[in-house]
Amino acid sequence: MMLAHACADPVAMVTLERELLQLQQLRQRILESLASGLQGRLQRRRLRVELLELDRSIASIRGALAWAA
Repeated sequence: MMLAHACADPVAMVTLERELLQLQQLRQRILESLASGLQGRLQRRRLRVELLELDRSIASIRGALAWAA
């Protein structure tokens, strides 16, 4: 697994932590956007799909960081 291998390197761990923070911030912006209710039906659907993909990425990075700890 590439993430597990990357976590052996402290620089890679910092990079993963930064990426995790950026993904979490993006996730928060998407949630706020959905909560505003200003999008059309298709845009809300697209945002929900992006949210699911972000959740998977966040979980993967968290798992890799936990594995390395």
